Amino acid sequence: MPNAVIFDVDGTLVASVDLHAKPWQDASSEYGRGIPFDDIRMQIGKGGDPLMPAFLSEDGIEAFGEELEARLGAILQDRYLPKVEAASQAGLRTIGLLCGGFPEDGLWEAGCIAVHRDPADLLAQYESSSLSDDGELAS
Repeated sequence: MPNAVIFDVDGTLVASVDLHAKPWQDASSEYGRGIPFDDIRMQIGKGGDPLMPAFLSEDGIEAFGEELEARLGAILQDRYLPKVEAASQAGLRTIGLLCGGFPEDGLWEAGCIAVHRDPADLLAQYESSSLSDDGELAS
């Protein structure tokens, strides 16, 4: 079992808020909305579903919400995820959580040794996780 676990939640250790806000700004510009970066930055951490109503009308969400969400993911993956210095480059082993907004393949590419849906999923699978003495990757 590891001696310690560090949780980076919402950019606590790695300042990732801007890396989530920039795709929103880029995508909103592509859709003719041009939302100011600081306005978006203040909303980051809510997740995509609660974030859209902050900037789009119900009609806008219905008209292109799913398309915008897909575009946001693509922009994040292509333009901004590569800018995050992977913890593995610092000699740290990381477990990715999909609830953070990064796509699963991006988490694997960034060097995660495991990927879980969210903290509850990690807890439910704790005994077989890399955090457990019985986990395949425990150290």
